[in-house]
Amino acid sequence: MRNIKHCASRSLCCPVPKRPKADTPSSKACLNYANDRTFCQTHLYISRSNETNRHELQYMAHIGQKDETGFNYTWDCGGTVIHSKFVLTAAHCVIRERLVGTKEKDLVVRLGAHNTTDGDVYEVANKIPHPDYDEKTYANDIALLELTKTVVFNDQVRPACLTTSSGEEYDNMTVSGWGRYSRNKANDQAPELRKAELKLFKFSECPDVPQEMYICAGGDKNGSDSCDGDSGGPLARWHQEWGSCLGQVFAVVSRGSYCHTTSPRSKYTKVFYYLQWIENVVWPVTRENTD
Repeated sequence: MRNIKHCASRSLCCPVPKRPKADTPSSKACLNYANDRTFCQTHLYISRSNETNRHELQYMAHIGQKDETGFNYTWDCGGTVIHSKFVLTAAHCVIRERLVGTKEKDLVVRLGAHNTTDGDVYEVANKIPHPDYDEKTYANDIALLELTKTVVFNDQVRPACLTTSSGEEYDNMTVSGWGRYSRNKANDQAPELRKAELKLFKFSECPDVPQEMYICAGGDKNGSDSCDGDSGGPLARWHQEWGSCLGQVFAVVSRGSYCHTTSPRSKYTKVFYYLQWIENVVWPVTRENTD
């Protein structure tokens, strides 16, 4: 029997559909990602719980800090691989140390991980928070991490595309991370990568959330939400146009309501609003490689 490749949402890895012209640096890179079908998994993803299948969300990154010895790490933020040298995350995950007056620690990024012990660790060469990030109000809470080594993409690590729209055309998206998942314990970091389907709310339902800079999302009735340790992670969907094996990130986990409330409303930094800034850093005109 022929081994047919399957992707997310029970869809087959079919040939890449014909596309409109890719006219921005990030969309050109996304088209390159879509043309490489070797990243598609060889099994069907079926999940009714909040735990992901191994390597289901290949774009997920786990961000941590080195301790004083340089050999141990504390993992406490998420991120999204968007390029072979760059990870997208939240600014408060990058420069949080300034708020408490402690010495900034070196950051590391773990890719290809499912639980809290596997995956490959990459050193961070540059921490690039948005220049207008406000540490008090969390405005412009978005950042990029440049890695010291180039990531080799495979069936465990694959970049997500950047959105080309605000995301307002969708009713729901998926958030993922290794953050807290139980209201009963203080230190209950998820042992495996988890995901939750969130509803997108109108801004009339989300007080004090600027519409142009954020997406407002949360569990409608089931209480699903991002929580401590999920900051910087993606609010994403499977790409609707360039192949269902590709993730597409619409927003970054910024700040939310209290975890495990009945109907949470959380703020996600809107990627579309910062698209030009991201492209200028990741795909500058002098950078020939768009992988």
